[in-house]
Amino acid sequence: MKRLILIIGPNGVGKSTASAELFGILPRAAYVEADALRWFFDPGPEPSQPCDETIALRRENLYAVTRNYLASPIIDTVILPYGLHGYRAALLQGLLADLQAELEFELVTVLLDCSRDENIRRMRVDGRDAQRIARSLDRSRSAYAGARDMFPGLICIDTTKLTPHETAAAIAELMK
Repeated sequence: MKRLILIIGPNGVGKSTASAELFGILPRAAYVEADALRWFFDPGPEPSQPCDETIALRRENLYAVTRNYLASPIIDTVILPYGLHGYRAALLQGLLADLQAELEFELVTVLLDCSRDENIRRMRVDGRDAQRIARSLDRSRSAYAGARDMFPGLICIDTTKLTPHETAAAIAELMK
């Protein structure tokens, strides 16, 4: 059975970094870099409020890449780090519904979290400015309050004292 490991969590928690580490641990895996699939001209009023056409294109890009990996006979596991803030939660729900209607796979959802202070430290290390950090703390962390309802069987990992490799190893251990 194919497996889609969905790694969610607030901005700056380490989803992408831990996912890249996990990719290096799991055999026959693929890593979908969702952020890279949305790097194109956006005619919306501002990057945090894209227009409907932009959202549709982002969804189609994400669907196509994820679907292709899940359908591939050489891939067993697809790793998808994804943030749920703003319009992205609804986009993900539709994407998962479409994938589940077309393909058979096990969905494993992992919520990464860390303390607020550690989250701020990590965002500073990433080079995020004070305004972006404040916006992330305000919008992104609150987006996960209902995650348990959205994803039955949600696995939660506190990464406050974990390195990205330790986080990936913990996820890999759960996949055994």
